[in-house]
Amino acid sequence: MSGDEVRTAVMDTSVLINFAILDRIGLLGALERLRVVVPGEVLFEVKRPEQKKRVRAALKAGKKDEARALIQSFASIVDKAAKTGRIHKNAANRHKSNVARALAALP
Repeated sequence: MSGDEVRTAVMDTSVLINFAILDRIGLLGALERLRVVVPGEVLFEVKRPEQKKRVRAALKAGKKDEARALIQSFASIVDKAAKTGRIHKNAANRHKSNVARALAALP
C-alpha cells in the first residue's frame, strides 16, 4: 500500500455518537488520507435526537418564538425520514403533532 492511497471508513451510529458525546467530531476531518462515509440512516439517527433535544429545551424554557423555528426544522427532518421510509408516515405525523401541541400549550 503506497502512502498516497485514500482509504474509506464507513461510520456507524455508535461511532458518531461517541465522537459527538466526547465533542471530538472534528478529529474525523483531521485524519489525512481517510475519506469518511456516513450513510443517510446514520445521519438521521444522529440528527433527529439532537433536534428533539433542542425543541424540548426551548419548550421547557418557554421560548415560544425559538421553539416555533425549531419545530419547523424538526418537522422537515421527520418528513424527509418518512418520505424515504426510515420511519412510518403516521409516526412522523404523531411526532409533529406532539411538538405542535406542546407549543400551543405554552402561555
